[in-house]
Amino acid sequence: MNNLNILFFNNLGENILKFFNPSLKYARSITKNWFLMNPTHFFIALLSYLIFVFISYIYYIKYGSKSRHDKTLAAKIAPAITRSHKSTPLEQMVEKLTPSYNLLQVLFSLIITLLTVYEAKNRRFSLFYNSVDFSKKNIALCCWLFYL
Repeated sequence: MNNLNILFFNNLGENILKFFNPSLKYARSITKNWFLMNPTHFFIALLSYLIFVFISYIYYIKYGSKSRHDKTLAAKIAPAITRSHKSTPLEQMVEKLTPSYNLLQVLFSLIITLLTVYEAKNRRFSLFYNSVDFSKKNIALCCWLFYL
């Protein structure tokens, strides 16, 4: 996925970045080849999100509005809730993966915290003014992990 570049999206993304920050040198950035740091990746993620929202809206129009007006549906759902609930295979998979996902999030948070403390100590960060050094990876990695 690192080599996925669509010239139109890259140029559009770089023009947007230059509009807001003309002094930005994207080509020399440490994070240039990281996943989701390429303008093409951003536009693919945005397009995927918009398609998902559109499909969800169509699904809601087709099925959701019918169930709202169906008075018998409430009568069907109420007894089903009181009975013992059988888990679907998807629900079972989610239940099994949730602890792993939570552990992964805790590990990412730990890495972010340790790297931030390490960099703050080495660079003598303060609350008000901090110099920018584009040659270091740790702070960029912390931000990337946070948004990942």
